[in-house]
Amino acid sequence: MDRLRSVDFWESNAPWYAIWLRHNEYHRPIQSVLAGRIRPGWRVLDIGGGSGVLSSFLRDRGCRTVLLEPARAMRDLSAWHAEGDALANGGLEPRRWEDVSISQLSGFDLILACNSLHVSSLGFGAALDKIFSARPAHICVVAEDPHASGLEAKSRPGYALSLGHTQDTASSLAYHSPIEAVVHAEFRHGRSLSPKEQKSVLEALVLEDGHYWLKGKAQIHLRWWTRLSQEMK
Repeated sequence: MDRLRSVDFWESNAPWYAIWLRHNEYHRPIQSVLAGRIRPGWRVLDIGGGSGVLSSFLRDRGCRTVLLEPARAMRDLSAWHAEGDALANGGLEPRRWEDVSISQLSGFDLILACNSLHVSSLGFGAALDKIFSARPAHICVVAEDPHASGLEAKSRPGYALSLGHTQDTASSLAYHSPIEAVVHAEFRHGRSLSPKEQKSVLEALVLEDGHYWLKGKAQIHLRWWTRLSQEMK
């Protein structure tokens, strides 16, 4: 089974993910698109939203968000992000996307999935099809290669593709110490690193702002669909 499809993977990665969130601008271009398109009062479902970084951003702009996230450690990070304010009104849902029935998905103004559909046991294509089956007013999906290929081509009856956006963004990893970087690399690979591999990780680290960084970039592909009946409003 793909390690990225394991809830245990994200439970174990939560400490590094928390550090990364505090020092990374990965989500900024996604937030910029959302800020220009959402409206206060929208009901939003954030599929596999992790720590809730996008849900929190949307709440701050007046949306009513439901964060769908099965990993407990990530939900704990969401509480930290929200400072507890969103969780009292049903804003946190611990189920997986594949375990939510279509009948429970009516009435959303936006269904959002950022780098989460490929970890569903349904597979990227079927997970995306399920979003369209729910018939939200708007759909926003973000993916990186190779999974972004699943965003292309297929006709989507009843929906218009209103935005197709591709952009490079920062995707660096931050650590408190060099040994953290090595341990994390071993966890991600699912094995011990050879001395040569360890040396490669350590030589790539950059000390900056009190943290050790593995600098990197990612290319994100964002697609926004609008239900045709909404275009007239």
